[in-house]
Amino acid sequence: MINRSAGGLRPGYLPDGTAADPSLSFEAETTTGMYRIGAGLLGFAALGAVAFSAIAVPSAVNRVEAVPGATGSPSRVGLRAAGSDANISLVLMPKGSGAIIAHFPDSAITGGNARGANATDMQTVRVAANQVASGVESTIGGGSNNLANATATTVAGGRANTANANSSTVGGGLSNTASGAQSVVSGGTTNAASGAQAAVGGGTGNIASGASSTVGGGFGNLANGVGSWIPGGVDASTRNIRASGAWAGASISSLGDTQARVFVMSAQTANATPLIMTSDRLAQTTQNHIVLANFSLLGGSLCVAARQQGAANFAVWIIDLAVQRGNGVGTVALVGGGGAGLVPTFSGGTGSAWRVNVAVDVTFGSLIVEAVGAAAATINWHGRFDASEVVTTS
Repeated sequence: MINRSAGGLRPGYLPDGTAADPSLSFEAETTTGMYRIGAGLLGFAALGAVAFSAIAVPSAVNRVEAVPGATGSPSRVGLRAAGSDANISLVLMPKGSGAIIAHFPDSAITGGNARGANATDMQTVRVAANQVASGVESTIGGGSNNLANATATTVAGGRANTANANSSTVGGGLSNTASGAQSVVSGGTTNAASGAQAAVGGGTGNIASGASSTVGGGFGNLANGVGSWIPGGVDASTRNIRASGAWAGASISSLGDTQARVFVMSAQTANATPLIMTSDRLAQTTQNHIVLANFSLLGGSLCVAARQQGAANFAVWIIDLAVQRGNGVGTVALVGGGGAGLVPTFSGGTGSAWRVNVAVDVTFGSLIVEAVGAAAATINWHGRFDASEVVTTS
């Protein structure tokens, strides 16, 4: 309908309409069309329900364009930002705790299960309905068959990866799992970070199961001690020893049966009473000092350094050692080096009077290092045993 006015011709005004009764509709389908929702808000209805709305921004110079595609390769359609500004961001903003996702959830393989609150899921390929970002604030950046199902978990991409503990992350790769809280697998194949704050950098078949343990890469390595580490190599194991390191080039018949080892220990003394140094400065356990495996041999060099607080007194010991164990804790024995009352290799001031005892403990089947300081002197001690380890079957 056209109205004539003093300014010429202009369209006639339409009522606002509603979604159920839009102002502009179709003869064959009167509940589909366009209407005014409110001030500066244009609505589009389909079968009596709002399907889309466009909001006005005063003095707007930028807009969104829907871009169709012609037949051909690559086939594509899309949304793009347009307008007078040189750089325009394109925003997708859910309402409330809604997720940003690439597929409509349908509880089937096609669309997957419901996503978690505030999740982001850009994955478009899955072989099971649960392979989605179902955790609160979880993210799947892409790839296929990935699963992020705990709070704040992330799978950046790759295939068949799983992040299923709070704040765990898999960067990519194939069939990796981050199942420890705040654990990380950066990539590789069939790696697992199951300890809290554990990390695997890459490689194949590596496991970081100790809390805060690390495997840098390689093949078939196991870091299962708290804070233990394996930089790489093949078939190494930290044998559940806290803050120890291991690496190898190959195994003979079992994991870690020929490998390099590093053990660290510390203590603080305030008198001349002997004190066993451990990796956590606590009483001995099966995991915080040098506990040998059955049928094993360790040979290497022990370095102990000590310095007094508030003074320049110091001492350093460099000791070559060999220790082995048969079948059982009671069979452990020093077979080279060690002993009681060992004098420093280097010293300064009253440090020349400090001593180190190196012995075995048949309760744990272990090698022990005792710090012997001085009365009325607070002394900090640190030890490191670099060794070659060989384990046989009998």
